[in-house]
Amino acid sequence: MELNKTNILIGTNTFLKNSRQDLCIESLKKLRKKNNNVDICLVQHIDDNVCYYDIEVVKELSRDSSQFVKTNKKLPLVNDIFDVLSERCRDYFVFCNSDIILSQQLIDKITNAKTPFEAFGISRIDIPNINSLSESFIPIRMEPAGFDCWVVSKKWWKNNRHLFKDYFLGRPFFDVHYTMLMLLHTYSDIHVSNERLIYHIKHPSPAFQRDECYLFNETQTNKYYIDQEAIWGSISNNTFLKRQDYGKFLDFNPKEVDFIKQIKTAHQK
Repeated sequence: MELNKTNILIGTNTFLKNSRQDLCIESLKKLRKKNNNVDICLVQHIDDNVCYYDIEVVKELSRDSSQFVKTNKKLPLVNDIFDVLSERCRDYFVFCNSDIILSQQLIDKITNAKTPFEAFGISRIDIPNINSLSESFIPIRMEPAGFDCWVVSKKWWKNNRHLFKDYFLGRPFFDVHYTMLMLLHTYSDIHVSNERLIYHIKHPSPAFQRDECYLFNETQTNKYYIDQEAIWGSISNNTFLKRQDYGKFLDFNPKEVDFIKQIKTAHQK
């Protein structure tokens, strides 16, 4: 890692093995090779068996969903993953879902920022199926209703860690509310995902069953973030849900960006 540049640790959490996840890992390795200020790792449960090579595997997660609810699933807790990455990074950590392809533009945005970022979440750009990172990425749509990657400064996480309640990875709710916490508790300019920073191979979305893990995340939202849920509803209803091109949404327009800025100013903590 280079001492005079902003250092970035990128992490993800893997499960089983599949082609989309393979491309995610490949994109991380590509960024590490190209940038001497980037390091990468997998953050896994202490008992996980991981079958990827040439990438550090950090087995430090001791909690999982089976310790909180009646389930056979062992979903990690998102704040535990963030804690591990924060402890190991020098300046910034980036966490992405394991089917996300990260771009060089993301590294450039962090490294070359005139004003350092504190924390922000990123919506993905859906693309058609590819088998290699050398293929063209043809944007189909942005997914404005959710987030798949987060950029967080070590200092900001240390100062704001107490705001982030337990949520299971792999179920809804956490992505929106972690991103909203970053929006409302930072002073840097807002990030909207009009830049092509992260990609996702479009595939049929599985219908989330209202299992015990889903209900846990829903309960956490209702218990801790009900006011924030209303703010997110206002953003949604006045931006992408208002658009006739919701299914082909690619960019926030200037009016929508201004509305999000107004929301941030009105509710900033």
